[in-house]
Amino acid sequence: MQIVDMATTPTWLDLTILDRTMLRVYVRQLLIFPFPNPDHRPDAIMILRAGLYEVLRRYPFLAGTVKETDPSTGAIAVQYPSNID
Repeated sequence: MQIVDMATTPTWLDLTILDRTMLRVYVRQLLIFPFPNPDHRPDAIMILRAGLYEVLRRYPFLAGTVKETDPSTGAIAVQYPSNID
C-alpha cells in the first residue's frame, strides 16, 4: 500500500515564525510496547494502517517535506501532495 503519491500536483504551506520555531525544537519519539496476543497482529496492522491513512487524508501536510524557500530570510514551507491515495 502506497501512502503518499508525490506525483500529484504538490501544494505549498508557508510556515509562520511560530511554526519554524516548533520545527527546530521537534524531537522524534519511538514508543515501544509489548503486544500481548500475536494472533491479533494482522488485525492490529490493518487498523493502524487505516488510522494513518485517515490522519494523512485529513491533514495531508503531515506527509509533506519541509523546504527552505528563501535563504536570505530563512523562510520555509511544507510541500505536500494534493491528495493521499
